[in-house]
Amino acid sequence: MKIKKIICAAIAMTMIAGVLVSCGENVKPEDTTSSIISTETATGQEMTDTEKNTETEETTTTTTTTTTTTFTTVITRTDGVKYEIVSDGPFDHENIVFQFGVVSDTHQTGNSDAYSTKLRNAFSTIKKLAGGKLDAVLCAGDLTDNATESQLKQYKRNFEGVYNIEEVPMIFCWGNHDALTVNAPAIQNFQNWFGESYFTTDTDKKALETGNRHCVVNGYHILAVMPETFASYGEVIHSKETLEWLDKTLKEITEKEPDKQVFILSHAMPYDTCYGSTLKTYSNETGLGWYTKDLLDVVGKYNQVVTFSGHLHFPLNDERSLMQTTFTAVGCPSTRYMAIENGNYQNTRSATVMNDCEEYSQGLLVSIDKDGNMRLVRIDFYGADTIKTAWVVPAIKADGSHLKAYAKDRADNPAPSFDGAKATVSVYQKTTAGALVPSITFDAATDDDLVHDYIVTIVNADTGAGERVYNILADFYKHPLPSQMAKTVNLVPRVTMKDDAVYKVTVVARDSWENSAELVFFIQADMTNETINIVER
Repeated sequence: MKIKKIICAAIAMTMIAGVLVSCGENVKPEDTTSSIISTETATGQEMTDTEKNTETEETTTTTTTTTTTTFTTVITRTDGVKYEIVSDGPFDHENIVFQFGVVSDTHQTGNSDAYSTKLRNAFSTIKKLAGGKLDAVLCAGDLTDNATESQLKQYKRNFEGVYNIEEVPMIFCWGNHDALTVNAPAIQNFQNWFGESYFTTDTDKKALETGNRHCVVNGYHILAVMPETFASYGEVIHSKETLEWLDKTLKEITEKEPDKQVFILSHAMPYDTCYGSTLKTYSNETGLGWYTKDLLDVVGKYNQVVTFSGHLHFPLNDERSLMQTTFTAVGCPSTRYMAIENGNYQNTRSATVMNDCEEYSQGLLVSIDKDGNMRLVRIDFYGADTIKTAWVVPAIKADGSHLKAYAKDRADNPAPSFDGAKATVSVYQKTTAGALVPSITFDAATDDDLVHDYIVTIVNADTGAGERVYNILADFYKHPLPSQMAKTVNLVPRVTMKDDAVYKVTVVARDSWENSAELVFFIQADMTNETINIVER
């Protein structure tokens, strides 16, 4: 989703200040009401009465291209700011009946650090986008890094620096990092440290004793499940009692209100649903999974269910972060740092974490209109913008037809293209043995959405020897819009060239659904002139 500011240059300066704040810099915007994304992090002040009483003037237009139809809502706030919300389905913004923010994997450390600043910025940005009209904030687990009192209270300070807990409840499920405490059961600790005011929406106190939750806010049901086993890397298992409780509770809710969504917080993602929900570490065959399988038999019975899960830290930019099967699953990103699948990518600090993972913070604003349509606005807190178009899940249908909007058949879409793409090569360095190391640059492929990654293979064109393979993650996770991604890709391979040998370079560009395109060219070292050139072959 893209927000287009229809404001003067002064607003742009405020946006820059907002970005600096989200990066952890101690910058105070001169006018925190100038931009919809500007943050209250630097001041920690509550929204003004004018902001709380935001009125909107809505104009809905439909823009049709050869592939998509979008719906644009122009909103004017009482402070004069106009912006556009672009959605991929119809949504009645003037008649929102339930609205909540979603964060996950906030991993508070107990220190006044960038992670604390990021969380406060996330809360402030959600509040700004919601226009002060927020029913709740949800967290899909890992509120803390080590389940200590100081870390939990840091989370609490950041929340209460933006919201009044009596007016905006904060509902969470426990994550694996929240369950690491060794002094006492994490459940009781969190209840004591948060205080009773954080559990006033719980309607099932007996379930709460085991870490399971049934909360009701503005007539909508929010459930949270606590696993039986929750190792940092192990496949998450729920007890028989928890699964029976969840099934019984869902049955009672959906029989009474068959046309309403029921929201479930599960830190681990239901298996084979959203982006990353089949992730294993160590190996694809024997590695331990970051998902849960045993919830599927329960939640899969109720097409009203919408799950929110974290654990992975995967970016919302990827369309697979929303997936509908027999229910709707949403992958929640981290406000703290990004992780990715184990793709053997270049420029990583570990198997699943990129070097620039800290340049990142994301979350969601979820709204239900009077007709039951659900809009999910993806927010880039770090970049002070919103991500692509908002998802709109149609209202609940008894026959489950609302589950077709974001089904797995979305994989059947146009492949990336290298049409018109060019490549260049130069000498990166000369080794002590006299060989030349190349630096290869090629034009980024184009796609109807985004290019997810590149696989570059370099091999001796004559002998087939010395094959090297390099996996490069595209920078889609750093930009709210795919059009903002880098236009070229650079690679310095571990290849030494001499004796006029010709090497074949094959670049495969893949989108999120593994549709692909191929670019092939040949490079040759000219030892006499100490150059490397692209040659015909």
